[in-house]
Amino acid sequence: MKAMGAIIIDTLIIPDFSNLRKDLICYDFRGDLEAYLTKYVKNDSIKTLEDIVRIGSKSKSAEARVKANLTIQNPNCPDVYTSTRRIMFRKAIEDKMDELKLDAIIYPTWNNKPAKINTYNEELKRVEYYGDNSQIIAPHTGQPAFTVPMGYTTGNLPAGLQFLGRMYAEPTLIKLVYAYEQGTKHRVPPIIKN
Repeated sequence: MKAMGAIIIDTLIIPDFSNLRKDLICYDFRGDLEAYLTKYVKNDSIKTLEDIVRIGSKSKSAEARVKANLTIQNPNCPDVYTSTRRIMFRKAIEDKMDELKLDAIIYPTWNNKPAKINTYNEELKRVEYYGDNSQIIAPHTGQPAFTVPMGYTTGNLPAGLQFLGRMYAEPTLIKLVYAYEQGTKHRVPPIIKN
């Protein structure tokens, strides 16, 4: 990025970040999935989360994650425009961006070594596919974020960068991620075998 003209600030500390991000995860997997199925799947036998579980999956990881959502109740998620905590979180981030005159905050997408999505340890009866950083800020603050490829790690597994911007700064982010993608050419289309 530096070679492409970016000014890099290597360490960024958001005051009280660990407290601001606590207990904000809230999603309606069932509601979102069933709305998608109703709108886009024209098969009456596939309308609910239970239908998806009944059909099953070749990926034990995906199957375990879907089954885990069977018991989660439909949450009432606070929205990014009225939730005091979400507004405080966003303000802390955007204040630091203003202070440092940043167009974007850029960080690795994953906080764990990349794993194949169907990595499942039979002995431990658990999925070894872990979560990512990309859901810590953007969905909870409403700030836009884009993830782009940044290369490959051991085992030829992909790694990504997330570009986070201010509210309504999508045009700026699109310019930045496009410039990064064109300047690095890290994205390698997968080889599809017939």
